[in-house]
Amino acid sequence: MKIATIKQRFNNLMFALGASVPTEPPPMPEPMPEPMPEPTEPEYTRKQYMNKECTHDQYWGQFVTNSMRMLVLARIGEGRILRSTDKYFNDIPLVEWDRMKDLARQCIDTKKFMRLTWPDYEGRGVVCWSTSDAVCIAKQVARMVREENQGESK
Repeated sequence: MKIATIKQRFNNLMFALGASVPTEPPPMPEPMPEPMPEPTEPEYTRKQYMNKECTHDQYWGQFVTNSMRMLVLARIGEGRILRSTDKYFNDIPLVEWDRMKDLARQCIDTKKFMRLTWPDYEGRGVVCWSTSDAVCIAKQVARMVREENQGESK
């Protein structure tokens, strides 16, 4: 069926229904403005961390994920974190933090970690990951859990 025939039938139907048939097409709507980009947290490289351009919490906190949080809560436990009296959680044996190394690596965004930590190796299929990296991220999770709970008790 030709477009002209379809338009005519549409106009006839609209007229029969008592609707006015527009003689001109409706004006085009104003173009939508570009959406604002989502705000992102600043990212810090290892070099910036070593140059003291960011804090320990800022640097290691950027690698914390929900999976990492779940791992720490499962392995260490919220109760032990909250009962810890040491600022650095040294009253929880280091071996317990160390044992999370391999699982912790699976819980973080390794591409982001490599990009910010070892940019020379990025994209080579190599992940430079140490036990101390895992412990720093795990203890950062513990600090965040403690801070959240202190905020709730105030």
